[in-house]
Amino acid sequence: MEAIELAKFAKEIGITVIALTVLAKSTLYKLADIRLCIPNVEEENRVGSIASRIAQLNIIDALYLSLFHRIGNTIIEGLNESRERVKNKKK
Repeated sequence: MEAIELAKFAKEIGITVIALTVLAKSTLYKLADIRLCIPNVEEENRVGSIASRIAQLNIIDALYLSLFHRIGNTIIEGLNESRERVKNKKK
């Protein structure tokens, strides 16, 4: 339910929502601007759970790398600052 609320909020403020889901009829799928569906291969005894997770991780990794190559240079400073703040809080 939190994902739905976050997607609604993101849309309200003009952020593109990308949904990665197995259910084409889900609320999140309907809210998304970009819809990515993966096959539901987990029919019996969670045999396909690893395949589903690998597919999801590959898609997320490709999205991250693509986005980072597109805007990465503009956010490096912010990422470094965030890392330093987290590092200092751990001390």
